[in-house]
Amino acid sequence: MTYKFVNGWKFPEYESRLCSVDDQGNSTYTGLTHVYQALQHVDKFNTFVDVGANVGLISVPLCSKFRKVISIECIPETYECLKYNLDKFPNARAYNFAASNTNSTIQVAIPKDN
Repeated sequence: MTYKFVNGWKFPEYESRLCSVDDQGNSTYTGLTHVYQALQHVDKFNTFVDVGANVGLISVPLCSKFRKVISIECIPETYECLKYNLDKFPNARAYNFAASNTNSTIQVAIPKDN
């Protein structure tokens, strides 16, 4: 697997749709708008869990808001990017798992191109 870097972030080479990072290296992922709206209803900022964290476009910005950030990503190549992108945040932990209500194995598909 090859990787690319966009303004300080690591992405899988095949990824183009989610390379949402501005020139300053800040996540511009559109889903953050909804997350920030939801955070208006949060009283305690102890732990944030990001399931299906991808490369951390939500996890990374929330490292500055939460005491602890736990990010879960099942695709090994994407997980490698997630670990790299979270590396500078001591309050973040990344795990290479899938989350489910059953104990089993899964098969994931990695796109060959866009």
